[in-house]
Amino acid sequence: MGIHFTKMSGSGNDFIIIDNRVPVLKHGEKRDFVKRVCTPKDSVGADGVIFI
Repeated sequence: MGIHFTKMSGSGNDFIIIDNRVPVLKHGEKRDFVKRVCTPKDSVGADGVIFI
């Protein structure tokens, strides 16, 4: 499954922005997803994820 995202930086922090107006993840899946994508050696790496 591919999830489109934008990675943005501000004030020394990196965030992954995901358009979630049409849910891309079930509510119960978000916590594990965020942990995985925020880990730099395993994925994109960021300080947090923002679902819009």
